[in-house]
Amino acid sequence: MLQRAFVWVYNSNMEDDILDYKITKQVKNKDFDSLFKSLGLRSEETLKALFFITAKLAYWRENRLGRTLNARDISFIVQMAHFHVTKRTELIANKEARLLKKDIKCEEAQLYFIDKMCQKEIFDIYERKIIIPERALDCFYKDEITGRHKIAPEYYRTYRARRLPWVIPTLLKSNEIYMLNKPRFKCIEYFYVSTFKIPYEFLDEEDSAVEKYHTNYFIVMARRKYDLQELTFETEYPMFDYFDLLQYIEKWQRYEQ
Repeated sequence: MLQRAFVWVYNSNMEDDILDYKITKQVKNKDFDSLFKSLGLRSEETLKALFFITAKLAYWRENRLGRTLNARDISFIVQMAHFHVTKRTELIANKEARLLKKDIKCEEAQLYFIDKMCQKEIFDIYERKIIIPERALDCFYKDEITGRHKIAPEYYRTYRARRLPWVIPTLLKSNEIYMLNKPRFKCIEYFYVSTFKIPYEFLDEEDSAVEKYHTNYFIVMARRKYDLQELTFETEYPMFDYFDLLQYIEKWQRYEQ
């Protein structure tokens, strides 16, 4: 009986060594399709997608840090990739948060902000209170040269104003929340991410139209000062390129309770 057990363990170790050899060889040859086939996984497509996201996060982190990533870096980005995939929040633009009309004027956008958003107290999925202050009115004004938000008629941006109805649903419903500590400013910034899908029949080819892209990766930024418990809404912005979104995510830390 002892001899049989030894043979079983020996054979098991041999099989593991052979599998390790095959995997190592295929990885060196960059033959990843064969690698997945040899494993016989039904979840191959899901794994490939997760590996792809991890690889892109690694690419952006390596470029930003300017060095080869270590085991701790890899562990961090693997967790980020998992968080991004499992916490993704998708909202339907024409149902849960309709865009404001195409020809909305500056004064109308201001009224919408004051009536529907200003001084509102809302709570995120973790029951944290977020206030939308009056000063955040500048979120739909932007100087495209400096990137600053200045409340002046020449800096009014219709495409930013039209997205105002997306702000509150994102803060209320987003499960994908990231954070960035800023000791210099004595605050922590929180980034609430939602994916808004605009139906294809509403798409518009105009350069500044909100409906130009079917998929909008919408980010709402809130801030908490070190000495305060509540958060304040600061601004919002979309991203249309998925790789750009991953580049942003790489800089942040995931937020969970």
